[in-house]
Amino acid sequence: MRMKVQSWGTRLLSQGGKEVFIKTVLQAIPTYSMSCFLLPKMFCMKLESVMSRFWWQKSSTRKGMHWCNWASLSIPKNCGGIGFRDLGKFNVALLAKQGWKLVTNPDSLFGRIYKAKYYPHTSFWNATLGNNSLYSSKDKMVWSVDNSGIYTVRSGYRCLVELYINDITNTNYTGIYKEIWGLNLPPKIRIAIWRFTYEYIPTAVNLYNRRISSSPICPSCGEVPENFMHTLLMCGLAKTVWQSIGVDWSNFNENMDFYTWLNLVFQNRRHDFGKIAATTAWALWQARNKRTMEGKRQSVQDIYSIIFSIIKEMRELKDKIPTPVNAMNSIWKPPQEPFVKVNFDAGFKITLHHSYYGFVIRNSKGLVMRSETIFNKFVSNSFTVEAIACQALDFAREMGFSHAQMQGDSRTAIVKINQVLPDFSDMGTYIEEINIKASSFQHISFHHVDRRANMVAHMLAKVRMSIPKDRFWVEDLPAAAEVHLARDLSGLVSQI
Repeated sequence: MRMKVQSWGTRLLSQGGKEVFIKTVLQAIPTYSMSCFLLPKMFCMKLESVMSRFWWQKSSTRKGMHWCNWASLSIPKNCGGIGFRDLGKFNVALLAKQGWKLVTNPDSLFGRIYKAKYYPHTSFWNATLGNNSLYSSKDKMVWSVDNSGIYTVRSGYRCLVELYINDITNTNYTGIYKEIWGLNLPPKIRIAIWRFTYEYIPTAVNLYNRRISSSPICPSCGEVPENFMHTLLMCGLAKTVWQSIGVDWSNFNENMDFYTWLNLVFQNRRHDFGKIAATTAWALWQARNKRTMEGKRQSVQDIYSIIFSIIKEMRELKDKIPTPVNAMNSIWKPPQEPFVKVNFDAGFKITLHHSYYGFVIRNSKGLVMRSETIFNKFVSNSFTVEAIACQALDFAREMGFSHAQMQGDSRTAIVKINQVLPDFSDMGTYIEEINIKASSFQHISFHHVDRRANMVAHMLAKVRMSIPKDRFWVEDLPAAAEVHLARDLSGLVSQI
């Protein structure tokens, strides 16, 4: 790994380039070994140390300041980190894949050899760590962390990371990090904004606190201690630069931190304001460094030109990328005779594990034959809710219909119902039941549709949250759903 790092000159890579190099090259080097052996923790830490040094160093001869440890960098991006791998956890996730194979396919050559060599007179489970993520359902081994019910290295690693980040991250800021990484800006700017949120930058105050500098006073104005908010809004050309782009921070609270400021920025829905503000913050910091370290001064016009040339370039690049076309029709269409169409949808309250689902059965003229809204307790997740809602086909069969088209806006539920392979997830039992009931129809099909073409069923599910008990309507709907029925019918008229 050190040889790989030494062969790449760090001067050739921006911080964004380093991120890609670490994730695609350096982290891939030990993967094969980790899938076969449990590496010593100290060895994993040494590998992480090599990557961390590469991440922070300025060049092969300048170490650079390590502003945080590898554990902080390995937190997922949306939770406040960079998303590098924790090698110890990834090692366990890779080995768990081998364990999954031994448990789910014990008669394979791999399973027979390992049993004969390592546990000839007992079962694999004697070596378990006591993890509750695996459980048996109807003699099937199920990985409850993933919706597929099948263990993957990705879901195993995510499970291990979530156990760690739940204890250390502030969920109040996850929305801000999603906004940062979602900005249509060069990676070097997004990474810089991430660093600003933690003040992982060499301001005079930070250098003074680390006993590197003798004074915390701003080297530019020489008046007050220099933290990042001072550089961003108050010092030198900052005020003039902000005014040049039409922003006035004169009412700025001096005690405001960068998180609060960034939250205000993202709440402003002015066109491209988030991108402009983030790029301005980066440009002001770059100008500060040129002035402090190189003695070069940039004018307001120079900084303004840099900001808007980047915004323009990124906008032009985005325009060149083709926009994916949504092939799903947003207009509800009636079935052809002799079919009826059953639209279903569900709501889920995760804290109570309660579900609310509704369905509507309509004929080839778009007329309502039956609608119903139903409440369920003890539901494990939102995907299972959709599978339960699909059991609306029971009611279509009770009414004597033998040709049905089932439509829902949950892609996961529809894909699982249509798949040929057995389903090992929480939904599996419901999927099996649906397939058995579907066999009683002469013709039946299951389709994923746009939410806008499923609004009547959506409103029926929503209605159940506000009424005390289950209800059904024959050739009718609750008032809340009628407006969406009228929209569907008006869409039919416009197509004639």
